[in-house]
Amino acid sequence: MQVLLPFNIDGLHPHDVATALDYEGVAVRAGHHCAQPLINHLGISSAARASFYIYNTKEDCDKLVEAILATKEFFSMALSRLDSLYMAVVADHSKSPHHHGVLPDVEQLQLNNPTCGDVINLSVKFDGDVIEDIAFAGDGCTISTASSSMMTDAVIGKNQGRGLRTSGDFLL
Repeated sequence: MQVLLPFNIDGLHPHDVATALDYEGVAVRAGHHCAQPLINHLGISSAARASFYIYNTKEDCDKLVEAILATKEFFSMALSRLDSLYMAVVADHSKSPHHHGVLPDVEQLQLNNPTCGDVINLSVKFDGDVIEDIAFAGDGCTISTASSSMMTDAVIGKNQGRGLRTSGDFLL
């Protein structure tokens, strides 16, 4: 019999968890696992999922628990001791995203990444052909949130064509 164990770690996006567990030698899946109605009902964007079958051992279970604990410890230390500009910029944009929210009475665009479950909603205000203001909302991993925040900074003041090309470098 197969057992599926979905889980989340408070404060961490499931894709970040899956990547960190992979570094620990533990394979899990992250996403909405074809259970979008349940994910929506639970009010989460996605989940990590461990799968067990007859070939898994107690040691495999222990390794998963150890890797989860190591992941929690890593992220708590990594977020408190950022020592590179890249990490600092990503952390800043993720913790305090620029232009986060919804602009009323403007063009709305929803971007979905079906492989991971990230959803970003863009609100774009134009003055003629120029992007006057932009905001984003949604639920995504650390990188998705940071990238959306950086993209909003980069496209304000650009014409629509240039803004679309620039946004393509950042989003999903």
